[in-house]
Amino acid sequence: MDVNNFKSIPNELFSLSNVKDIFISRNMVESVDQGVVKMISLRRVVLSMNKLEEFPSPFLELSNLKIIDLSLNSISHVPKDINKMKGLIGISLADNSVEFLPKELGEIKGLTMLDFSSNKLKSIPVEISALPNLVVKVEGHRDSIKHFATMDFEEDGKEIHGVGLLNGEKTVIPPIQYSGLNILFNNVERLDSSFCKVFFLKKDTDALLECN
Repeated sequence: MDVNNFKSIPNELFSLSNVKDIFISRNMVESVDQGVVKMISLRRVVLSMNKLEEFPSPFLELSNLKIIDLSLNSISHVPKDINKMKGLIGISLADNSVEFLPKELGEIKGLTMLDFSSNKLKSIPVEISALPNLVVKVEGHRDSIKHFATMDFEEDGKEIHGVGLLNGEKTVIPPIQYSGLNILFNNVERLDSSFCKVFFLKKDTDALLECN
């Protein structure tokens, strides 16, 4: 549903409770209607390159949501109650106008991939540095993922890659191999030393991080 000049998520989708993924990039979406909470199976929402100025609050009620990509919008605020999104493993708010991240992000223990690059951040909550999947040493790490829309899910393996799975081949790359925190192109001057434990961290060279 990319490139359709939508100003909101089409209401017709709200009755489709089995839909798992929504891709509405490069549109004109300004807000998200409360009706989206009816889509109880949603696990991935890609709303990059739209006209959002606020973090869509209805998403906070979607407990099955795993991936949310709101990059290339004009969002300036991330709500504290984002910790309601207990199922999140990946979030991108790259290329927005975010000035502050709530410490409550550190309560979403499954978070694995975080991209806050190209914003207006001056600091990063220390609670983020303690996220379990950020401090794991990963063999075969593949750098931070750039396009959440291209990720496959393990549960889809038999549908999409059935032959490969039958032959014992690993066809779905686990999120942990893209784990990391990207805070490039912000205004962060100093990071707490606890971020030394983060396995994969992309930061500006002038963001001071002193590690022993």
